[in-house]
Amino acid sequence: MFQILTMDDLNSEGIEAMESSLNKLQSDYSAGNGKVIPDRTLAIQEALQAGKEGDWIIITGKGIERYEQNFGLPGISDKETLLYLQNKDLGDFIGYFDQ
Repeated sequence: MFQILTMDDLNSEGIEAMESSLNKLQSDYSAGNGKVIPDRTLAIQEALQAGKEGDWIIITGKGIERYEQNFGLPGISDKETLLYLQNKDLGDFIGYFDQ
């Protein structure tokens, strides 16, 4: 099993503190089988690109909540990030679920 740890909403924690926490979790529990990618959208992108037929990709943490911070790829939620990555050539999906 390979895991990617990434940022959820920071709330009152700073970016550096959150990244440090993620790196510690990765070091303590991954047995060298994972990585930290702070940008949530880029972490989702990497998981999709690395996945092979038959693999499971499980995205946890946000659910249907909107992002509270800006990330590298367009989208306001994990669902929109997934749609954007799966359908990049079909148009702009920003705000699609708010209609």
